[in-house]
Amino acid sequence: MSSDILTTHNEINQTNKKEEANMLKQIKAILFDLDDTLIDSKTAQMNAICEYKNTNKAFFKTANKQFTKSWHDITMRLYEQYLNGEISFEKQRIMRIVNLYSTYNIEITEEKATAEFKKYLELYKKNWTLFDDTISTLETLVDKYKLSIISNGDGEQQREKIAKTGIEKYFSEIIISGEVGVSKPNKKIFEIAYNRLSINPEECLMIGDNYKTDIEGATNSGMKAIWVDRKSEKIEYQHTINELKQIQGSFIEL
Repeated sequence: MSSDILTTHNEINQTNKKEEANMLKQIKAILFDLDDTLIDSKTAQMNAICEYKNTNKAFFKTANKQFTKSWHDITMRLYEQYLNGEISFEKQRIMRIVNLYSTYNIEITEEKATAEFKKYLELYKKNWTLFDDTISTLETLVDKYKLSIISNGDGEQQREKIAKTGIEKYFSEIIISGEVGVSKPNKKIFEIAYNRLSINPEECLMIGDNYKTDIEGATNSGMKAIWVDRKSEKIEYQHTINELKQIQGSFIEL
């Protein structure tokens, strides 16, 4: 690589850092997404469904990779329907099992599916863990900013995650779609957040892993946003990090 290209690349990086620092100086509150931002929910789901498969004779011959992909695809489709208000939270749980069994040509009643989902759920809860840099990041920020969570999901389950992982003490407000009746990326849930915090939207910074629901939702409501792009998606966005600990230095310097 030529020295001219390296110089240009470094200049761009320095410019981005200065712009990010200026953005952060206005911030009074930081809103975090929960799943796959603070808690490694995807890994918890994949570990849980593999454990479930390996205790169920009907699926012994199915490869873990194939089984987890089936579960992930079914979960994403039905969870989207739940967020759109098309089915209830409990219904999407039952139908995830029904659809999973149907994928492998196995019939199951909704009553039996309910019982099977409870088995999976216990395994999922057992696998809830924070990302390695979650606590250190929250510790860095909690004394300087109002910290809040804004999450899509069922209120009872999301609050249980927050409590079991020990992060509840860091947050002054917890806004969950299942409790307020509207989901990200809808502007209304972000309005609820900054109104509860008694600040203006431009004084809020959203940090999340989902570009559509977290980043577009926040910026469309007038907030700033940092995208935690752990999957290295091919989307160009100026304020992007790959893990939470990357924001710690920026905030400490302010």
